[in-house]
Amino acid sequence: MKKQVLLLALGLLPCCLIAQKKDPIKWGKIDPADLAMTSYDLDSSAAAVVLMDYCRVTFEYSSSDIYAQYDRHKRIKILDRAGFDQADITIPYYSDKNKERIEGMKVQIVAPDGTKEVLKRSEIYDIKVSDNWSEIKFTLPNVQVGSIIEYQYKLKANTIFRLEDWYFQEYIPVRWSELRIEIPDWYEYLAISQGRALDISESERHNRTVTIPGGFGGFNSGNTLFRESRMVMKDVPAMVEEPYVSNIDDYRAQVRFQLNAIQYPQEARKPILEDWEAIAERLRDASYFGRQYLNAGATRKIWKDLEPKLSALSTEQEKAVFLYDFVNQTMKWNEVYNFTTDESLHKCFEKRLGNSAEINLLFAALCRQAGISASPVLISTREHGIHMPMYPIIDQFNHLVILLEFKDGVAILVDLRNSTRPLGMLAVPCLNSAGWLIKDRSQQWIEVATGKYDEKILADLSLDEDGNLKGSMQFSLGGYSGMQHRLGLRSEEGLDWETILSEQFPEVTVTNVTYTNEESYTDPLKVRLDVEVEAAAINAGPLWYLSPFLYSGFLENPFSLEERTYPVDFPYPIKETVVINLSLPEDYRLEELPDEISLSMPNDAGRYSHRVTDNGQKIQLVSRFSIQQTYFDS
Repeated sequence: MKKQVLLLALGLLPCCLIAQKKDPIKWGKIDPADLAMTSYDLDSSAAAVVLMDYCRVTFEYSSSDIYAQYDRHKRIKILDRAGFDQADITIPYYSDKNKERIEGMKVQIVAPDGTKEVLKRSEIYDIKVSDNWSEIKFTLPNVQVGSIIEYQYKLKANTIFRLEDWYFQEYIPVRWSELRIEIPDWYEYLAISQGRALDISESERHNRTVTIPGGFGGFNSGNTLFRESRMVMKDVPAMVEEPYVSNIDDYRAQVRFQLNAIQYPQEARKPILEDWEAIAERLRDASYFGRQYLNAGATRKIWKDLEPKLSALSTEQEKAVFLYDFVNQTMKWNEVYNFTTDESLHKCFEKRLGNSAEINLLFAALCRQAGISASPVLISTREHGIHMPMYPIIDQFNHLVILLEFKDGVAILVDLRNSTRPLGMLAVPCLNSAGWLIKDRSQQWIEVATGKYDEKILADLSLDEDGNLKGSMQFSLGGYSGMQHRLGLRSEEGLDWETILSEQFPEVTVTNVTYTNEESYTDPLKVRLDVEVEAAAINAGPLWYLSPFLYSGFLENPFSLEERTYPVDFPYPIKETVVINLSLPEDYRLEELPDEISLSMPNDAGRYSHRVTDNGQKIQLVSRFSIQQTYFDS
């Protein structure tokens, strides 16, 4: 995924200048053509369309603070009953220490005949969803096909380090999306954009005398240059869900602003965005990070009980496995991802509970006390978004894993929180291509990839004269396949092999299921079962037609669209081998078999082969499929 960056002195005009330009939308003024609209010309299948999404961003000044204000106004047209969910509105905001607040909320719905219904303030709910986040929620009443939803509000944020991201694209079409932003020349921002190019991009520059609070008390005044920027996208298509996309929001047309430097009047330029080395040094010295795993005192009491048991182990690998099992079995994950600690590792251990960073840093601290090199690797999980190594922006991370480097030269990545994974296999959400490694005296970006999805299936089947299949199947499920099936085994529902196999043959009966290596997470999970399928073969006079593939992860092509909009992103390499030994009834012979196939992609990125061997009443079918390269451009 490519992102574009502009280094802008986005000193944009104050409120009085923006007011000179006419806003593209006015409250309650609905175009009759929009009210009469029954379908969207550019997407006749759309259940709803954003007619206008407009935001004006200004900087406001109080006697003691500077804050960013976002004036948002949005209008949505409902075109079909499937679009009624657009009437359920949720607006999240960062409420911790009142850093953001929402004011002046106005909501109304306009019926197809032009009748307007205004939502009462008592019908708009402000809900606290966590220690840091709250959300405004409301539902529009009396929604009809043809209704228009309209709402506006002000969001005030007392932080200017990073401005709110603006998304031009949504999961329904957007006819017009416009962002106007005005910032004084004192603030130098990185403007990071992705997706298609803007349809309109304008800016104006003006001088103005402004007085603001000084950094060390008092006030600063000066003749300051301002720029007003206007960014517009029109006729933006809806986001379409496609398979094998790690986070579809990574591909939405958007722009984000990160503060890079400040230079107030009569003051020197002050860089805000650090380089990676400076950030690493600050984290090493932070009580919520480096001091937790670099200082042996943080885990001294825990280590005192573990040291006698570890002294009996001879190799680093044995000690690492022991500590991995100990922390995995002792600590419970609180379902919160983070790359910093909220409490000391000792307090977390006493509670037997921690966030993802606390659990992994506890493991790292104990490994270091055992003489094993252990360093944190900060990552963004797949759902959190792609990494941006070129921009030293710390909030792109939401998790960390641990790099273990043994003296024999072997290096592995470790993520706890799940005892069904062996040491050295990361959880699937961690497989997001890269991570930022912080060592004791250095830092660097490294590749993050471990393990593969490996399945081997052997089926011994017999076809009777009524077209029924009967026989046995054996599965060897390694890597991420074994991990996922073990999770299924430990769930309340368990593994239902009849449901799994019924994808290909609905009339399937499974009996005598047995498992080997069920409790081991280092060896492949072995499964054996007996299977019967009624009417598996299709009778066409003297001929029978049969596809004996009872199981495969790739029975259908998942890429069905004519044009692929987003890259294909497999979380891990894939390997599947299916061997079927099929016995025919005594009076039958093989009339026709599939052509042999052998396909390969450039650079051995992927392979597929299919072979059928006819030995009279015995037929063997062998299918091999593999994907070695995990990322493909659209």
